[in-house]
Parts: sequence; C-alpha cells; structure tokens
Amino acid sequence: MNSGGSALPWDVSGVISRLFVYPVKSCAGVEVSQSILGPTGLAMDRSWMLVDQSGQFVTQREQPRMALVTPRWNGQQLMLLAPGMSPLPLNMEPVGPPVSVTIWGETM
Repeated sequence: MNSGGSALPWDVSGVISRLFVYPVKSCAGVEVSQSILGPTGLAMDRSWMLVDQSGQFVTQREQPRMALVTPRWNGQQLMLLAPGMSPLPLNMEPVGPPVSVTIWGETM
C-alpha cells in the first residue's frame, strides 16, 4: 500500500546479491558492497568515458577489448588497468578547461 492507503498496481520485491558499478563507460565493472543512489543512478556509475583525439566517445561496440580495462580507485586517483599495459592513473578532479565531446551524434 502507498501512503494514501490504496494498493499499488504491482507487488515486487527482490534481493541484491551482488552490486557492480561501471566507473568508465564500456570498461569492466567494479563490485561494491554498497552505493549511494543519486538523482542519475548509483554513485560513480558511468561517471567517465573515453574519447578519441577528435572528441568522439569510444565504446566497447567499436573496441571490444575495452572490456579488459579494469578501473580501480587508488586514494584520490582512478587507476585504469589492462593486461600487458602499465597502470594509467587519472586524477579525480578536472585539470583543464572542459572539452566538447560527441555522443551518438550529439555534441556536449
């Protein structure tokens, strides 16, 4: 029942057994034991994306090996790890002016 006392049109319940966030869109997920739910979804979920030099976002559809890139938090940095490559540390804070990025034909 809702706060007005009437029955809701659905009766759904569930149990979350494992929870993952994907900090970098199209890269591997990170299992978390808890997360904050914000206005756009889970905290740190798809907060970053990779873009090429022309400002076009890169997806796993075009680059399937992105699934092997594993994000890890390291204090104040996000580390990107991939087989056979040196870890790539990224600052969590912006370090320059915003850039234009094209996502599905829309520039932001």
